[in-house]
Amino acid sequence: TSIDEAAWKDAALELHLPHKTELSELDPALLKPGALPELWIGKSLTVAAAAGYFANARAVTVRGGAYDREVGIPACSRAAVEAAIGGAVADGMLRLVAGPASFQGEPLPDGVAMDGAELRAPMAPIDHDRLMPEALPGAWRDGKTTALALSNALSAQDDGPVPWPVLRRAIDGAAASRWLEPAAAGVWPCDATGAGAAALKLPETAPPPPPLPPPPVAEGDYAAKAKLEAGDFQDLAEALPSVIGAAAGLDLEISVELALMRGDAAEAGKIDELNRLLAKTLGAKLRFEKSPPG
Repeated sequence: TSIDEAAWKDAALELHLPHKTELSELDPALLKPGALPELWIGKSLTVAAAAGYFANARAVTVRGGAYDREVGIPACSRAAVEAAIGGAVADGMLRLVAGPASFQGEPLPDGVAMDGAELRAPMAPIDHDRLMPEALPGAWRDGKTTALALSNALSAQDDGPVPWPVLRRAIDGAAASRWLEPAAAGVWPCDATGAGAAALKLPETAPPPPPLPPPPVAEGDYAAKAKLEAGDFQDLAEALPSVIGAAAGLDLEISVELALMRGDAAEAGKIDELNRLLAKTLGAKLRFEKSPPG
């Protein structure tokens, strides 16, 4: 930390050598991987090892471009180290795993057993598709699941339990995007203690909208129609910005129709999966619906 001009002029200012100093508090950012030399060895750091690192003043080697230099690290009490850990976890800079519990982006609750707990890099946000039955088949049954089942299934795939705020944000995002929805009123949102009762389900298929009437063809109108293969559609997507630019000032309308021939033969859930993929980009504008008999 730099010393400002006013501090330099303070008659009470005292300077101490690092090896003769004990810090009363510690910046939580210093606990992040890579912030201090020799603090992190591997992908995790136990709380005991972090406290031991600051138990006594030490000198560490900082590798520079042309030469290395030695930097003094003052001692710091275990209480101050644990307070810095709490700040780093609350700010989402680190994840704390203590037995079956995991914390990130929230204040540490009272009573967390710090002995044996370990620090890890923060867990990245969970994509919506990682919550779906295709990704977590063991967490779903008959199109329904719970927040607890999702948490357990994700924890089995990842390196330890999922912090509740990370899972909560993922479920909130998936619900807002209509990838899933609460199975009953009042079950979501909830806190971690209510995860087992937070029943969720796949959205029910909306009733098919009436078919769009064909656009009127008036004298002087021009229309370009073709049956495209997948590769043709990709080529069209690349050319479309140029076409739109060339048609500036004209009344250009674009209609898209996707059709699944023999859709009844599709695997169960496949149509829902396709609709979720379309909804991720276009919302409810484009979705597969079963054609009425006739």
